[in-house]
Amino acid sequence: MLYLIPFMASILWAICYAYMDESLGSVSVATLTFVTSTAGVATALFIIPALGGSGVDLKPLLNKKLLFAVIMVVLTARVADFIVVYSTQNISATYAAFAEVAYPVFIPVVIYFLFGKNDISTHTIIGGALVMAGIYTLFTGEFIKRNKAQEDASYEVSKAAIQSEMDQTELHSAVDNQAYLAMQEKEKRI
Repeated sequence: MLYLIPFMASILWAICYAYMDESLGSVSVATLTFVTSTAGVATALFIIPALGGSGVDLKPLLNKKLLFAVIMVVLTARVADFIVVYSTQNISATYAAFAEVAYPVFIPVVIYFLFGKNDISTHTIIGGALVMAGIYTLFTGEFIKRNKAQEDASYEVSKAAIQSEMDQTELHSAVDNQAYLAMQEKEKRI
């Protein structure tokens, strides 16, 4: 049962992304970030202790190494959160979410380089390759679709320009014919 908890979190993230996508049409990235951060403070101060969890205790942060680690958590989480919200606003929730789920592939590598812990195994390599293959498939398909749409749009613009030029040529021909006929008529009178 414990292994299902992360899947529950991913369902909640899916709901979050859907509402984020919907709200970013009317709410700025800064407003959404402020509201979620404020909710995080309220959660830490009131909800977690009310559920029996430990309250806020800043004493361990007197250790400089631990303080640095916590600062890095805050900085990277805020920047990553901003990038996800910005991507959702400017691309779409679906594509932002798929790209963001690549982070499990990077975790064992980052842990190894930062802390020398080796969490890399055959299973993590295969799982990571499958995740990246899925993301690659999604983005390649989207890239092809967007390029096709751009080509179609370029074709339509070119077609319209050619049609406009043909219309201009026909107009000039009609004007030239009228002028020629008018000259012939004038010569007949003379």
